[in-house]
Amino acid sequence: MRIFHRSKLLLLGFLAGIVFPLSGLAAGDVVWSALIYASAEQTPLPPPPEIAAYSQKLQRIFGYNQFQILNQHREVMDRRSENWLIPGNGFYLHVGAQQSGANYLLKLQLYQDQRLAVQTIALLARQSPIFLRGPLSSDGQLIIVVAVQ
Repeated sequence: MRIFHRSKLLLLGFLAGIVFPLSGLAAGDVVWSALIYASAEQTPLPPPPEIAAYSQKLQRIFGYNQFQILNQHREVMDRRSENWLIPGNGFYLHVGAQQSGANYLLKLQLYQDQRLAVQTIALLARQSPIFLRGPLSSDGQLIIVVAVQ
């Protein structure tokens, strides 16, 4: 009898998740993710507008003074979980994002020439972007940026 009661509660919880899939989500949340090539230049170009707000922090953390966006993606989080792929000059970033309370649980997988190079799980907060150091490339380094906009 107790098992039957629990299974009814589980079924109700599951159905509530289907009927009200956006409960707890902030409507219109957009997760922005980018593959960025960072390098040290004698005369750096100004940062792209998308990362201008982060450029000083990126310089301080990674030690490079020029940042070029290889590719980027904006995902509207209109479901509890979303997945997307960002290609970029021999690299591919797979992002899986799942609502976790007021934050997003991210599963990031960076592929280099179709080989998994880096995999990590991170918690993304609305006011706290994530910066990840990727592999060295040419005379610079790949950086992954993920932020809620």
